[in-house]
Amino acid sequence: MRYVEDERDGDFYNEYVLECTGRRFFANNGIVGLGPELGRLSHGYDGSGPDDLTPAEKREIALEMIARWSTWGGLTPAPERMGA
Repeated sequence: MRYVEDERDGDFYNEYVLECTGRRFFANNGIVGLGPELGRLSHGYDGSGPDDLTPAEKREIALEMIARWSTWGGLTPAPERMGA
């Protein structure tokens, strides 16, 4: 999963690209989260992500978020894929 920021047609886009499928999804300020019910992916503070993620896409997102939270919490060294 990689984060992409670009400008198209005068608009600024920030989104993630899933390596397993090439699918892109919007992520306000690069933020991805889960609500307490664990049923819906969210982005930023005011939106929800795609509802139709495949098991492989869910796994890729989960592994990336686990790596990020673990690094943030000082549990593991920063993975190279995160630019650290």
